[in-house]
Amino acid sequence: MGKFKRNIIRSIGIKKRLIFGFLIIPIISMIVIFFIGYKESNKIIKENIDNYSNEMLNIVEENINLNIGKFEQQLDEVLLSPLIYEGLNKSKIMSSTEEYNFANRMNEFLYSKLHLLSSAGEVEILTNDLSILYTQGFKYFKKEDVLKYSAIAQEIPGRTIWFHTQIDGQGAISMSRAIRDPLTKVVNGYIFVALNEKAFGGSFLNVNLDNSASIIVLNERNEYLFGQQKFPYKKIIDLNGDKTIIDSSRYIGNYKDVSKVGWKVVNLVPYESFLDRIRGVLVTLLIYMLTFIALTIILSNYIYKSIYNPINNLVKGMDRAISGCIDANLEDDSNDEIGRLSKQFNGLISKINSLLDEIKYEQELKRESEIKMLQAQINPHFLFNTLNTLKWIAVMNEDTSVSNGLGALAKLLRNTIVDSNEFVTIREEIDNIKSYIVIQKLRYGDSFEVDYHIEEEFYNYKIIKFILQPIIENSILHGFDEDKDNQKIDIIISERNNILEILIKDNGKGFNQHKHKEKKEGKLSGVGYKNVCERIKLTYGKEYTVELKSEIDKGTEVKIMLPVNKDGGELNA
Repeated sequence: MGKFKRNIIRSIGIKKRLIFGFLIIPIISMIVIFFIGYKESNKIIKENIDNYSNEMLNIVEENINLNIGKFEQQLDEVLLSPLIYEGLNKSKIMSSTEEYNFANRMNEFLYSKLHLLSSAGEVEILTNDLSILYTQGFKYFKKEDVLKYSAIAQEIPGRTIWFHTQIDGQGAISMSRAIRDPLTKVVNGYIFVALNEKAFGGSFLNVNLDNSASIIVLNERNEYLFGQQKFPYKKIIDLNGDKTIIDSSRYIGNYKDVSKVGWKVVNLVPYESFLDRIRGVLVTLLIYMLTFIALTIILSNYIYKSIYNPINNLVKGMDRAISGCIDANLEDDSNDEIGRLSKQFNGLISKINSLLDEIKYEQELKRESEIKMLQAQINPHFLFNTLNTLKWIAVMNEDTSVSNGLGALAKLLRNTIVDSNEFVTIREEIDNIKSYIVIQKLRYGDSFEVDYHIEEEFYNYKIIKFILQPIIENSILHGFDEDKDNQKIDIIISERNNILEILIKDNGKGFNQHKHKEKKEGKLSGVGYKNVCERIKLTYGKEYTVELKSEIDKGTEVKIMLPVNKDGGELNA
């Protein structure tokens, strides 16, 4: 699979690959980064809005709780006045004059509590049958509110009941409490106080919040009470996080419960404001991305040319060299890989030119050698004719040994000089040895014998010629004494594991292998023992060897190991 992918990539030209690598990949990477940045920015902006909303809501909720505590404390101060309990106890028996005097005395008392009146828009004191004992202001609580919240206050006397209502169309944050007689602990009246919305919302109603946000207050049923943004009174607001929809407008709605009054303080951020900030981030990211792409294109074009142009020049140089123009020389002095490759190419062209000059010179020498060889062909024929003439003279003189020696020499020379085949059969090699033995016996007589231990099937095997004669020659010239009888040479040929083993051993003088070195001079065209070893190694390979064993006064053994060649074909290493 990996090779298949590499083949696909390598099937695309370097120019397209460089353009893809330097332009398309960075641009794709930037687009990916752009979308990741957009997503993360969206998340961060949303978290910032949420954090800002929560901070504002905490401040508002804390402010409302502080105001609740302050107004409840002020109400406690009012209810400490004995005047209120006196009035409630005598409410049913007061005359008009007494009622008037009671109202004046209450006015004076409440005016002494200016911190309460500064925020109060309406104060009503009711008897236990909900008759109005005292009122301060020119508006009245709605009857349904009086009935509802007096009942609640009666169930939990001593606790302030907070609620929001409208009095004559104006929103009012109200509190009510049951009034118990200090002595009997019996509820004998109620007090209702209506406060201005600004008394609670002064800390946020007139404040310009960030993100075009607005703070509103809802009751426990999510009904709108009051706030910076105006909605119909008691309109139900369905809070759904950043999917809060009010009158077809979308908001990010975060809220916090004000447990003491059962309200929710809500921070509404128009979703469009959030989108504006996202658009600003997108524009910034887009500017950065386009700037990066522009710089990438400029830099990539420069790098692309620095890579593609020298490679293209190298390819053109190779094309010229392939077409036969081998005098091409690339001009590139750079030290990068392509520069070094260009220098290597110039060196290769120079080497090719040098080799071509050498080949041309060798061809000229070969032609000269061929002419000399044609001229030298006359000499062997003259030599063979002369040897044949001498042979017939010896025959005419009845000198058989000389005649046989001259015939053997002529045959040996013909196989050596005329026959140019490198490979011969074992039979032909043995015949050459026999011819050589005939010649040597002219000198040594019958002082030695040669025995051939060769099965008939081996005679047709082929080996390189004249690898046995130098070994036989060493045995006769260096191993035997001229005045000694019963000297013998055994030639044994066998086959084992597809290896042809040729063993040549004599019972001559032998020698010390560690001290004696083979003499370099050889007989018969300079072919010696060392040359035999080199020819076998060069022809068959290093795994085919010649092993030599010798002991003084016991003789010498030479084992030649060759590959079996039955079909007559030449074997090369």
